[in-house]
Amino acid sequence: MSRMSRLGLIAGSAALTILYSGGGLAAAAAHPNAEVQAWYWFVTEREGYRRIGYTVDAPRLEVFSEALDTIVTNIERGVFPAHPGKPSNDSYENCRFCSFDRCCPADRSAVWARKKTDPVLAGYLTLIGDR
Repeated sequence: MSRMSRLGLIAGSAALTILYSGGGLAAAAAHPNAEVQAWYWFVTEREGYRRIGYTVDAPRLEVFSEALDTIVTNIERGVFPAHPGKPSNDSYENCRFCSFDRCCPADRSAVWARKKTDPVLAGYLTLIGDR
């Protein structure tokens, strides 16, 4: 069962508010002529309660499918690279919200530079646009 919170008709097209992406895909399959949109809603004052979204079309579904395939394949292979990202304040951009930030080595950027040459990470690097 999809997790739809609302299905309504607006100007002849279905407007779907989906709680989970699986529901969005199910809704798209059930209503092939409807325009399906995906949104991320920032629910904090700091982020201004803004929403970021797009229409779910065939090219976006292809990108989504490829990304999901890469993620699942890496999980199955046990590939979880610690990719710190760019330096940011007293840490790194990808480490800002990690509970283990203080446990990582101070030279994690150098460690990443060395590890990212491993062919095992080719799919991940393609996914993040680093290839």
